[in-house]
Amino acid sequence: MSDADRHNKIELDPITALESQTLEGCVATLYQNERPLFGLAGLLDWRFQGALSSYLRSGAMSGREGECIYAPFQSHGRVTHVIFLGCGSNKASGARSVPSPACVALLRKNLATLTLPKIGISRADFGTPSESFFEENFPDHGKGAPLWVCH
Repeated sequence: MSDADRHNKIELDPITALESQTLEGCVATLYQNERPLFGLAGLLDWRFQGALSSYLRSGAMSGREGECIYAPFQSHGRVTHVIFLGCGSNKASGARSVPSPACVALLRKNLATLTLPKIGISRADFGTPSESFFEENFPDHGKGAPLWVCH
């Protein structure tokens, strides 16, 4: 099976894809040493009026490596499903890198459990990995819940 058969690609940024209902949800990386938030987590925090910052302040999530949190947000009569993937410490504020193999394995397990038909991963939020990254790390994701890769 080719990459095109397993993963759908959309030429939208993740926020536009969510707002246009092209996607039902997304995966956002979260770092324990990054405040204020950057990347997709920062955009989602702004979009949902600081809800993520409130979760962080309360200790409900931290961004530690291996943390995987499902958070549904309701806005304008619809639910946006977000999986926050804790990636530990980043090298520089705002820097993005490919999550560790352990984090990717945890994400893969959680995506399979959630089975949403339109969930996306932002290529930029994952350190802009190669095409082979998705092929190698999400080989079975085409079964039941296609993975959408945003630019």
